[in-house]
Amino acid sequence: MNVASLEFLVGLFVLGAGYFYLPGYRERRCLLFLLNTGVVYAMLPNTSSWLVLGVFLIGGYGVALWGRLHPTRMLVPVYIAALTAVFVFLKRYDFLLFLFPASLLEHTIAIVGLSYMFFRQIHFVVDMVQGQIQAPSFWTYLNYQLNFFALLSGPIQRYQDFQKYWASPVPLLVTRKDVLRAYLRLLTGTLKIVLIADLCLSLYDRIGFQYLSQASQVDRATALHSIARFLGMLYSYPLYVYFNFAGYCDVVIAGASLVGLRLPENFDRPYLSRNLIDFWTRWHRTLGLWVRDYIFTPLYMSLAKRRPKAAPSLAFACYFIAFFLVGMWHGTTLKVVVFALLHGLGVSAAKLWETFIIRRSGRPGLRRYMESRFVRVIAILSTVHYFAFSVLFFPTDLVESATPLHMLIEAFRGWRVR
Repeated sequence: MNVASLEFLVGLFVLGAGYFYLPGYRERRCLLFLLNTGVVYAMLPNTSSWLVLGVFLIGGYGVALWGRLHPTRMLVPVYIAALTAVFVFLKRYDFLLFLFPASLLEHTIAIVGLSYMFFRQIHFVVDMVQGQIQAPSFWTYLNYQLNFFALLSGPIQRYQDFQKYWASPVPLLVTRKDVLRAYLRLLTGTLKIVLIADLCLSLYDRIGFQYLSQASQVDRATALHSIARFLGMLYSYPLYVYFNFAGYCDVVIAGASLVGLRLPENFDRPYLSRNLIDFWTRWHRTLGLWVRDYIFTPLYMSLAKRRPKAAPSLAFACYFIAFFLVGMWHGTTLKVVVFALLHGLGVSAAKLWETFIIRRSGRPGLRRYMESRFVRVIAILSTVHYFAFSVLFFPTDLVESATPLHMLIEAFRGWRVR
């Protein structure tokens, strides 16, 4: 499903124009259910994928109900561990090749949107067991999981918010200005995807080809061009990732608003973040909040109860584990391990630095540090370049990703030659 395609956009216009002419809530819900299942049907390749998806959805709802009625201490951790193991197997992570024969991973199961259904399932089960979800229904849960607006890449909406909408789907855009603003956001998001993001990707490919095709040994005359090409690669791919993902979010959030559904915002000027912790509250915000609520906080609270005196030190380990797992979720290949390690180390270092300032200068010193304009500029530039460096490993495999870095070192050596 290409959200920037003409077919998808025309479909949104037709849906938005006619949806609230349906006479009642039941008819509106039925139409959305047909759209949700239709989109999933179009993207699932075979019967086995449908069977696994059915077991995944029914199993999650069943475990949530059982945990609500028969709460036990180990139910949620054991279920999440089992669900994660199944998820890793279905996604065929490369490290499984070191544990199992390759033939075991040659299955044909492919479930589009599984990554985000995985997050929503954990949220639903945990919140159900904790009593934070009232009056659940399988009908609502099914459409929450299969919601085609948030199926492919989020945002990660909470069940409680979707439940309020599903109970009474009424217009969200009440004035002509609201409607025009939604259509403008659709247009803006589409332009981000098909124009700006594609331009950045083309620039990356062209510069990357020029950079990697040059001789590995450079002299002083060509070193500056080599360094410039590396910087072009360093900046263009993160810009592509941002505009492609932000454009996608613009389209689905604006499209959902046409049928009265308010999806959470997912971006807040991430390239103005002053450290990686701040970055993950601005970039893919719903993922950052999910990590805070369902990985970091439970892990920290569990460890802190066992070792309360070591709680401050344990926080750094919890940050590392949480964001390492976030990094690993972004892909199945070994190169993602590097990305995960960099982000795990980055958020831990940010927390360590904050703790160091507090111990040295106290809370007033931290406040002065945070209010310094010079420090803010340096922090933003550092964070942008750290993130760009971490993304450098994404477009190619791990071995090929090291080549630009090796050539950059050679360029600096060539620059030093007199």
